[in-house]
Amino acid sequence: MNFDYGATRKSFEDIIFFYKQRKMNIGLFTTYYVYGQRLYLFDKIKMGENYIDSAVALADELNLPKLRPIANMALATKPKNVESDSAIYYYEKAMKDTALLTSDRKSMLFSNMASTYMSKGYYKEAKKYTENAILYYKNGGTKIDLINSAIDYEYLYACNIGLKDTAAAFKAILTAYNIVMDSLDGNGESTIFLRMGDYYYYKNMPDSALFHYNEYDASVKALKQENAIVLPYIMKAMVYEKMGDFKNAKQLLEEARM
Repeated sequence: MNFDYGATRKSFEDIIFFYKQRKMNIGLFTTYYVYGQRLYLFDKIKMGENYIDSAVALADELNLPKLRPIANMALATKPKNVESDSAIYYYEKAMKDTALLTSDRKSMLFSNMASTYMSKGYYKEAKKYTENAILYYKNGGTKIDLINSAIDYEYLYACNIGLKDTAAAFKAILTAYNIVMDSLDGNGESTIFLRMGDYYYYKNMPDSALFHYNEYDASVKALKQENAIVLPYIMKAMVYEKMGDFKNAKQLLEEARM
């Protein structure tokens, strides 16, 4: 974990004190929400949920319609709700108030809905919300919006793989690839190469799979993504194994262990 919990806690508690002293309730609501989310990263689940509850209670007290969908989005992110279908329930409640959300929050809501449905294997529903998120990101027009749309095209790829529509999956990942290449985003590029390698692997096209896994390998090394260094070896070994070339497969797996 790259975050310093002590420094994070002090910063947020100072901000909360500042907003409380000045009765700046909108800022206080946002800080409760963001701090709750950040605490999950430190595995402070109970504390994080308490701050989310504080945000929701403040939204109820203020009775401002524009806070209602954000409060429901916050409730959806509680780990216990993510594990059950309760996250979908709260996202659907937020969906009823999309007219009250800014464009970036709408796209975030659609993306969150899509990833939640996908995690539960509901690919048809996930695909619908992913397409809505892409539409909002495309209308945003900024570089960040473009990169976010590329990420959602990756979601669309996964949805279509789940629905066994490989032609649509390839189209989605190719679109993501073109967006990433146009925006010169190296991290996105490495992920796209991995997804395209996966596509060709499952399509039984080992030469194309190896080409893209090699590109992924080169990209990962160039970006010094140490947490991903081993994966290209494993993926290439799988391709060689599929081709019946067990010697190369074994060698790559041995290199992965080094």
